[in-house]
Amino acid sequence: MSNYLVRQAGAPGPEHQRLRNELAAWAKKKGYTYPYGRLADEVIPDVVKGNDAKTLLFVGDAKDAENETSETGETVARIEKYFKVFANLLGSQWKGGILALATNDRNEAVSWTSVLNNAAANAGIVSGTGDKPNFSVYEYSSNTWIVWW
Repeated sequence: MSNYLVRQAGAPGPEHQRLRNELAAWAKKKGYTYPYGRLADEVIPDVVKGNDAKTLLFVGDAKDAENETSETGETVARIEKYFKVFANLLGSQWKGGILALATNDRNEAVSWTSVLNNAAANAGIVSGTGDKPNFSVYEYSSNTWIVWW
């Protein structure tokens, strides 16, 4: 009962922290090692890292499917805010990067792809060649799926 109350109060639980750690480890494998604490004031995704040259930015968030899904309005609104700030940071220093989400449910990961594609498109984010967002699902471990583009 107390774990449920903590989750309901907004504090991330151990599963959220596990997903966050997995996402940070994956970002590191992708070459994003320079840590940042936030994107901007009050815009604090779970993982924000730059590459060593500080030209590419990784922005990722962990979502425990037990309480944060692609159908949770507040969760989607937070992701949309992250993407808009990411888009505004692109330019002179940041040339691009990776947007990602980690979840512990394969079906939920698949559901996130269209939501993230829409959020990135609405933020005006396109690939370096002008292609529309195209998020895909990667099975990182037996209980972690990363949705990324």
